[in-house]
Amino acid sequence: SIDVTNKHKQVLKYIKTHPCCSDFPKCEHPHYQSDPNLFDQDFMQDVKNNFFKAVEYILQKPLELNKVKKFKSWAYSQNKGDKLEESFWHQHSFDASLFEISGILYLTDTKFGTEFDYGHYHIITKPQKNFWYMWDSKINHRPQVGIVNKKRTIITAAISIDHEYYK
Repeated sequence: SIDVTNKHKQVLKYIKTHPCCSDFPKCEHPHYQSDPNLFDQDFMQDVKNNFFKAVEYILQKPLELNKVKKFKSWAYSQNKGDKLEESFWHQHSFDASLFEISGILYLTDTKFGTEFDYGHYHIITKPQKNFWYMWDSKINHRPQVGIVNKKRTIITAAISIDHEYYK
């Protein structure tokens, strides 16, 4: 885990100054999402390194950056009173032939987690601030349905690694 309490204002500013796409706010994916380069920012280097440590824990060996094929990171926020409706299931897979890991880090206390679809059952995270939730990027997921009772902000990252390195 990592304490990211002091990052919240900077992340919200990043979302405003680096929106998800050129169609914002008329885009079709979730609004109030940043571009996929959050971890390129100087103020996020400690969080990026913490994510890499979580990946190393899953790999059970050091992460060699030259084995990373693709890497993205972004932030997503909802305001108090926003309705989290049943949204489209999505996943973060870039290339099915690679070993891919995604992670969510909750920056704020919230009762709304993330729902994962494992085909014959669903799992919903019980969100804990400052803790990485890691999973196979190919698994479909979406925000838990409900009305947000206070601002909810998360950081998400996805990494693709050469399969040969993972073995």
